Amino acid sequence: MINIYSVPHLKTNLSHLHKYFNEADMLGGVKSRHVMKLEEKFSKGGKQAVAVNHCTSGLKIALSKYKPTTVVVPVVVFFGVIGAILEAGHDYILAPVDQYGNIDKSVLKNIPDNYIVMNVHMNSRVSDLRDFSHLTIIDDAASAFGGKFKDGKDLIYDAPYDSVISFSYGKPLTAGEGGIVFTTNNTEFYKEKRYCGITNLTGTYGISDYEINEITTKAPFNALGAALVSLQLEKFNEDTEKRKALSLEFDKLAAFNQIKSDLNGVCLTYFMRFATNAQREAAKEYFNNNGIQCYLNHKPLYMYNAFKDAKMMEGTRESAEDYFSKALHITSRSDLKVEEIEHIKAHLSSLSRIIA
Repeated sequence: MINIYSVPHLKTNLSHLHKYFNEADMLGGVKSRHVMKLEEKFSKGGKQAVAVNHCTSGLKIALSKYKPTTVVVPVVVFFGVIGAILEAGHDYILAPVDQYGNIDKSVLKNIPDNYIVMNVHMNSRVSDLRDFSHLTIIDDAASAFGGKFKDGKDLIYDAPYDSVISFSYGKPLTAGEGGIVFTTNNTEFYKEKRYCGITNLTGTYGISDYEINEITTKAPFNALGAALVSLQLEKFNEDTEKRKALSLEFDKLAAFNQIKSDLNGVCLTYFMRFATNAQREAAKEYFNNNGIQCYLNHKPLYMYNAFKDAKMMEGTRESAEDYFSKALHITSRSDLKVEEIEHIKAHLSSLSRIIA
């Protein structure tokens, strides 16, 4: 099976990491000198980088700067984001999404000025909210590091709002866990609060119960994580360009795909949108039967029993069902072997003929 993601650091020879950390303080937390060096690498363009235990805790800290209010969050999002909102003392309302899974910008024109907007770059596709400067925006850039706006400016360093990225599995930079908050004027606030987590959030996760208990000391970002990220940064631009080039090749073969790859993003996966749900289901079966792993991404939140009664803006459910019923992903990893790439390309071509 050709997997969606790989975990590069599990294949890494530890000797390659020695230039980035010393075993004597390998597990030092976010105040480790190695973590501080990583923060220096990420700090530029007026944005200061602050390492956090994980992206979710970074979002919680960012939200906790504000008085309790309502957070507008796209209906298609990782459910842990809701935990961050609630733990920070806010309420939330689910908003419609566009065909890419990002928040529908049209709904932001009429929301109260005291609301907070949680921006999410779903499927590595850039969501640009710079035109909504009158609103308070928190940028969940978990999987978007390295992205650009259409005018070429950097998605994080040129954004007028704080952003949080993730180092967890399936992200542009992977260290198992951890994250970075990018801020212009709240550095000390984040450093004081960064040992935090989401505690005792329970609910029903579709078909089973779940419990999130990310306490303060759980999986703190440490020197080893900083070394793993530093090592991946060496080839980050090269790997990103490989994924983009591969996505372009796939675009040429996937005649059934209703959208084209967003080369302003980092193309973590090859994202496809089908004309109908029946086509999507047929494609999912076809890929899986031919050794190509595919997945559907996050379900709309209201599909989980824990959030079935959540407040939603008008049109939210309809937009989510349209998006989720037609979306599918396969890999566009930079470490794919030539034979794996050719295998995927052959089946994209075949699927185009089958669907046509």
